[in-house]
Amino acid sequence: MNERYNAFLSYSHTADGSLAPALQQGLQRLGKPWYRRPVIKIFRDETSLAANPGLWSGIERHLSQSEYFILMASVQAAQSPWVRKEVEWWLYHRAVESLFIVVTTGEIIWDRERRDFDWQKTTCLPPELRGHHREEPLFVDLRWARGQDDLTLHHPKFRAAVLTLAAPLHGRAKEELDNEDIRQHHRFKVVATAVAAVLVVLMIVSVYGIRSARDEAVKADRNRRDAESRKLAAKAMEVLGQREGIERAIHLGVLAWRFAPTQEASSALQKIGQASSDLARILGQHTKAVSTLAFSPDSSILATGSDDGIIRLWRVNSWEPIGPPLAGERQDMQEMLFDASGAHLLTRGSVSVPDGEDQVNLTLWDVQSQKLLKNWRKGNLT
Repeated sequence: MNERYNAFLSYSHTADGSLAPALQQGLQRLGKPWYRRPVIKIFRDETSLAANPGLWSGIERHLSQSEYFILMASVQAAQSPWVRKEVEWWLYHRAVESLFIVVTTGEIIWDRERRDFDWQKTTCLPPELRGHHREEPLFVDLRWARGQDDLTLHHPKFRAAVLTLAAPLHGRAKEELDNEDIRQHHRFKVVATAVAAVLVVLMIVSVYGIRSARDEAVKADRNRRDAESRKLAAKAMEVLGQREGIERAIHLGVLAWRFAPTQEASSALQKIGQASSDLARILGQHTKAVSTLAFSPDSSILATGSDDGIIRLWRVNSWEPIGPPLAGERQDMQEMLFDASGAHLLTRGSVSVPDGEDQVNLTLWDVQSQKLLKNWRKGNLT
């Protein structure tokens, strides 16, 4: 069965080899919940084209499967035989209104009298576009973005450019799409808090387990809580398989464990954790169990620490690691905390001292440079 694409991304690898992936990623992430696959699909040769002895036939097939054409216009693209051939195919088989222009280098000048581009001054468009437009087209200007390293949907100018392109691909107004994406982002913060609670609960479950009641009154109360916990755990498993049910399942699972750390509640939390591939991938990057975690004040960075003394930073929007691990000395990690600006991370752990009692170990890290700024060791743990 032929795979359908919302848009075909045509660009010069020499000019826009770094910018094209950022644009593709922004278009596919806009307006989608964090745990779902992209709502729209963008064809880009390096991510979508399989090995094929017939290179042009493969490109032509994907062109025919695309609804829109996004031309990343640059001086290099205007001279690229491949870009020109793709543009030529599109204009022959599709309406020019379905071709969007994103200028990354060079000049684009419209001649009102001739109702065409001024081809003496325009340097970023392939000549195949000559005579196809009857009025000046709206184009997206990304010339400012060259050399930028933070091209994500958190960047206001880049977000505005992505929204302009994404609106027709979604078939929605820019304002409506923007509001929906903001709503999803706020919704994610709630889910991120719940996921953090799940991690903490799993840590506690693995350390403490279920404790026996000490007397009949406590036992009676625990029996009541156990019953409620099992009921909530069963409900969590019921909604987990439903559409958009993972958020409610997380809340129910955490609530079940808070009522009572029953086996059913523990099992439900483990299954919910396994249902999120991003969560499972994060847990799998540590050689020992994750013992503490913290979110930055703006919820854009997650820090996780384990008892091997390793701290990892994660970009919440994509769940990709930020730089190499922060390696401290081997210690039992107990707590992490970002400062109000999110620029520094303070960690607390305990370090075993030969022939002595464990001591409190505090470390201060610079988040941006990922360097250790200061280390304090003081007092005994009793």
